[in-house]
Amino acid sequence: MASGYALVIIKDEHCIAYRRAMENTNNHHNNHRPRLSAKRYAPASVTVGFRLEEEPLRALAERAARLNLSPHELAREYVLEALSEADERRALREAVGALHPQYDVLREDMALMAEALLISAGKVSEKDARDWVKRNFESE
Repeated sequence: MASGYALVIIKDEHCIAYRRAMENTNNHHNNHRPRLSAKRYAPASVTVGFRLEEEPLRALAERAARLNLSPHELAREYVLEALSEADERRALREAVGALHPQYDVLREDMALMAEALLISAGKVSEKDARDWVKRNFESE
C-alpha cells in the first residue's frame, strides 16, 4: 500500500514576523530576502512530521478541503486538540458529576408530581398511584 507524507509545522510569532518582513520586502519591489538576525527570528517552534497511509491521508485531505484548510493546518489542529483533550475531558467529567445529584432530585420531584396527579385525577387509588410510581420511577 502506498503511503503519503503529512508534515505539520507549528508556527509562532517569530515565524509570522519573518513572513511579514518577507511580504514587506516583496511589496517594496525588492526581491532580496530581508537581512534579519537569525537569533531574533529563529523559530521557537519545531517542525513535526509523520507518515500517513493512503486512506487516512485521503480522509485528512477531504476534511481539510471541506473546512478550507490545508491538510497540514488540519493535522496541526488535530494534534493541538488531542493535547488539550485530557483537560477538557476532566472538566466534562466534573460537570457531569455536578449534575448527577441534581438529576436524582429532579427524578424524585417528578415521581412525587406523577403520584399527586394520578391521585388528584381520581382515577386510581393512592396505593395504585404509589405502585405505578414505584414501577416507573425507582432505579433498578
